[in-house]
Amino acid sequence: MTYGNSLRESILNSVQNTALQQGANILITLHCILTLTIVFNPLNQEAEEIFSVPHHFCWQRVLVRTGVMLTVVFVAESVPSFGPVLGLVGSSTLTLTALIFPCLFYLYLTVGDEIAEEKGKKKPDEIPSLAEVLLRSPRRRLIICSLIIVSGLIGGCLATYTSLKELATTRFTAPCYIQPFVSSTDSKGSDGYLNCCGVWQNISRLGDNSDCNPYLDFYSGK
Repeated sequence: MTYGNSLRESILNSVQNTALQQGANILITLHCILTLTIVFNPLNQEAEEIFSVPHHFCWQRVLVRTGVMLTVVFVAESVPSFGPVLGLVGSSTLTLTALIFPCLFYLYLTVGDEIAEEKGKKKPDEIPSLAEVLLRSPRRRLIICSLIIVSGLIGGCLATYTSLKELATTRFTAPCYIQPFVSSTDSKGSDGYLNCCGVWQNISRLGDNSDCNPYLDFYSGK
């Protein structure tokens, strides 16, 4: 409530203390660097399988993993305002992976295990049909999972619509590798300013409002 509508997708640009702001940036950078190895490991291994890279340290592995990292950096630099894109990905995929798919998998797996047990097998050898899932699942379990799935679908659709609307109205800045070739009077972009307080977002504890963000229509049309 203190920052009002000057608060954007990141609170860091609203923190009017350089030491705290840079300290938070350093900690976030360290966090990203240390987690990249874990997060990118499945992607790297999949890329190594595609290119038939040997399963030991070699120049092919270095080349593939360097290429993956450069691709990720290129995508990150190509979308400087990543908040709206992240919101779209989260609203569309997170709903599926957190609510809808777990319930569906649970229903199908439990029914598949029951069918396999009836046939005297340890593991199901085929996926049960939708009719079998509806007929064999206990009513209480089916109702609870159905409510979760329906709620997830409604919430996911609404969140995706909101994210698409935000994505259509957000002001994007040109990537750093394009800015030298584009004539622009504003070299900072919206992310290079300080999100100041006040009704007109021009109040700064530093006493100088020249660094205040001039783009005041961040929430317009939302």
